[in-house]
Amino acid sequence: ILVNYAVLAWVPTLFIRIHGWNIARIGFWFGLINAVFGTLGGYAGGWLADWVAARGYRDAPVRVVLYGSLCALPFAVLAPLVSSAPLSLLLFAAATFFLFIQSGVAPSAVQGIVPNQMRGQLSALQLFVQNLVGLGLGATSVALFTDYVFADSSKLGYSMAVVILMVLPLSALCLWYCLGRYRICAERANEWVGR
Repeated sequence: ILVNYAVLAWVPTLFIRIHGWNIARIGFWFGLINAVFGTLGGYAGGWLADWVAARGYRDAPVRVVLYGSLCALPFAVLAPLVSSAPLSLLLFAAATFFLFIQSGVAPSAVQGIVPNQMRGQLSALQLFVQNLVGLGLGATSVALFTDYVFADSSKLGYSMAVVILMVLPLSALCLWYCLGRYRICAERANEWVGR
């Protein structure tokens, strides 16, 4: 989520500063990318989670989000660094698809491992933490790298790439670590249903 918010916040500015586009032009193209590839990623995430679960993986939602993070990594890191604006948009389109895989799968992952009586509370907590971290640190971390590490507003692409390169592997590592624990929780959830 942090990377999603960072990309959403800074891509328009990146194209204005680096590629010389105006706000209307990048707004149209980046909006189109998010509408098409973000939606497709959300649907693909749900479909993939069902497909993986049908093959016997109890940790399917977490596994799919993990794969989405890893697949997004090369596209998301390269997109702000390339000098060609059309190539950058293509890379952002691919990154958007893979980053948005989690949008439908992550909430269902929580729903699948908690009792009915707790689902509303845990969903609210998940959204609170997700938005607090994503909104609070996503755009801010890129700004801090631009202002204090590179100290050059024309290095925005490098700041985005560094933040993405730091966050997505860490996210994937956390998800990988959670796979076993999620399987245990999913088994316990099946026991609750049987009662």
